[in-house]
Amino acid sequence: MSEYIREIEEFVADLRGGAPFLSPRERMYISNLEKRGVPIEVLKRVIKKCFVSLTPERRYKFSVNMCERLVEEEIRRRKERPPETVPWLETFKRKLESIGVLNYPLPSTEEEAERILRNIENDIVRTLWDKLDRDKKREILRKYEKYKSNEKVYKMLIRRELLRMFNIPPLSLYIS
Repeated sequence: MSEYIREIEEFVADLRGGAPFLSPRERMYISNLEKRGVPIEVLKRVIKKCFVSLTPERRYKFSVNMCERLVEEEIRRRKERPPETVPWLETFKRKLESIGVLNYPLPSTEEEAERILRNIENDIVRTLWDKLDRDKKREILRKYEKYKSNEKVYKMLIRRELLRMFNIPPLSLYIS
């Protein structure tokens, strides 16, 4: 039995106020919903809504299959709803477009997006520094020489100077 079915079984048992038990027919129906990709939280919400709508006498004979109509309505509603936008994902796309990168695989988490942007920025800075002529490099190094004792600050200042010189915005989800 899958974790999905087990979790729904425990949820239904809590609603019924009894031991966790689903009939083979209920398990088959829930398994089908799992295969169709119905999120477990959505299914729980619909099951609870269905259960609460029953009279106390009918709750005793409650079956998950009684919720089929409500589940199908919710599935249909979710398909018709435009996909929700994730603010950090929009920022990620906008940052990539600002530097001319159009076809980059989309990250699945905010942390991954930030890491990708940092790596791209590192590559850009490295390339810009390598292509910069010696006189410009010396000028930049001299400009921030007083910060040389703190290596982290020193490198960050040089990095920001390079990005500023070439008019490249900071590539971070958290800096606009």
